[in-house]
Amino acid sequence: MWGFCCFNGHKFSPKTGEEEYGEPCSTGDVIGVHLNFEGEVANLSLTKNGNSLGVAFDDLQGPVYPAVCMLHVQSQVTLSYKN
Repeated sequence: MWGFCCFNGHKFSPKTGEEEYGEPCSTGDVIGVHLNFEGEVANLSLTKNGNSLGVAFDDLQGPVYPAVCMLHVQSQVTLSYKN
């Protein structure tokens, strides 16, 4: 499982545990998640309010199942697929 924690801006993965990655999120921020497959291997990058945070994880191998965890009242999520 790979993830991004909005409250502190850290990322986490099975290989590296928790690491600093970006700035914490605030009310109204929009986080974009971009999964890019090149053959059997993918990388995952994030954006915050349209600005790239860079590649968070690389060498991901499928299958990949997206999930969202909401911890705060009045949080919103919109999922879309772009090919």
